[in-house]
Amino acid sequence: TMLPFEGPWQSKDSAIAHGLHLGEEIAAKYPELKKVHLIAHSAGNWVGRGALRYLRDQFPDALFQFTSLDAFIPVHTTLSSRSSAR
Repeated sequence: TMLPFEGPWQSKDSAIAHGLHLGEEIAAKYPELKKVHLIAHSAGNWVGRGALRYLRDQFPDALFQFTSLDAFIPVHTTLSSRSSAR
């Protein structure tokens, strides 16, 4: 059984894995990559992070910029009995 706070962390990990794949695709399409600017929103920020992690390793001399909009950051939260639905 998944605890209530595990779902967001699994989403983050999955998004990073998708980002690594995106980085591979970008590197394959643009083998002479010099600069990249990614713009991401919400959980997509984790995709961008994964892509840039891969691309930094493949193109250490390239210029990387990342614009993060309304980032989704999973946190461990619990609801008190006062605030839970009845």
